[in-house]
Amino acid sequence: MNEGSTYGIPTLAVTAVGREMVRDAGYLGMASRMAAELGSTFVKTYYCENFEEVTNICPAPIEIAGGKKN
Repeated sequence: MNEGSTYGIPTLAVTAVGREMVRDAGYLGMASRMAAELGSTFVKTYYCENFEEVTNICPAPIEIAGGKKN
């Protein structure tokens, strides 16, 4: 992910889960934080209950993925 920043290109990381997996603030927050720490400029993730926990743990700006709400 850091190669894009060398050339001034922003990088978007997308977190995803399987259909059977739970989309909770713990998982989405950790996945988003890891993406940001690996060099992503922005993170796109699902909306969940306690979404403020996800935004508090992730140092990069977050975009909410579209689709059905659980």
